[in-house]
Amino acid sequence: MANREIMLKALNKTVIKDLKAQGFTGKYPHFKKKKEDCIELVDFYANKYGGSFTVEVSAVFPDRKVTNLSDTKAKVDEKTVEGACTSQRYRLEGMFDGWFHYRDVYKLSDGFYEDIPENRAETFIPPEKWELVQCFDEKTAEDICEEISLQLDDAFEWLYNFERKSIKKNAKNMKPVVEEVKVFNKRVLVFIAYSFIVMLFSLFFFFVEEKGFGIFCAVFALTVGLALILTSPVSYTFSEEKLVINYFFGLKENIYWKHRPNVISTYESHRALWLKTYEFNYYSEDKRLFFMQGKVSKNRKTKALMEKYCPMRAE
Repeated sequence: MANREIMLKALNKTVIKDLKAQGFTGKYPHFKKKKEDCIELVDFYANKYGGSFTVEVSAVFPDRKVTNLSDTKAKVDEKTVEGACTSQRYRLEGMFDGWFHYRDVYKLSDGFYEDIPENRAETFIPPEKWELVQCFDEKTAEDICEEISLQLDDAFEWLYNFERKSIKKNAKNMKPVVEEVKVFNKRVLVFIAYSFIVMLFSLFFFFVEEKGFGIFCAVFALTVGLALILTSPVSYTFSEEKLVINYFFGLKENIYWKHRPNVISTYESHRALWLKTYEFNYYSEDKRLFFMQGKVSKNRKTKALMEKYCPMRAE
């Protein structure tokens, strides 16, 4: 029986049998195990010069943005994927020069190793200072399999840590899905309408009655209208994390629910003039010009959202 057949027989009897017992499927030289979020790979690769092989362990993640494929734009094909396609993988140390040899192996004087082809082994006369470190036979094949099994234990430990690290990295890169509810502030429309009506009266006085009074009305309407519009929220965005009060020109107020009750010192529902309003007194480093601190128009929608996200005093 040829050395390669002896080696393969020993692998099937021990190493490959153990892999299948652990849930791996496939046939020599490629095995895979499909898990919930990844596919684990164990591959045997032959030396292109013959007489030896190595074993590599890796994993791919089909449903993630980072799949661990060398080609980052490629998608995982569960049927054809193998360790050679991955960017990160664990290679067993081997026994001599990083390989498992199924030939006679000599240690050279410079510390390297040389295996002897099977057809030359019987007649080969080693040079001086060459040391025979492996004489291949069935018992040697069993010893090689035992060493592979030991090294696979370390490989699977690396694989476990690699998968955990990949899960954490994936979770870190994933943006959490936050449920947000946006409510438009209808009062700002009232203020805009008010300014528009006053401007019409101003134009009437400017062209029909006294120009001086018309100019006064126009300036007054612009000033008051602009002040009301700039200090009035356009909309409110509610989420589990915070309340965002949105103003014109992209300005925002952020009120974080986690700050209550230490930072949100008061939270009351009251009337501002004739308008029902929620008002917060809270600490903020990003407060800017024109911000009315923590005021939310009270209506049916905002009341329901206040009761959901901040049920301190929603009445």
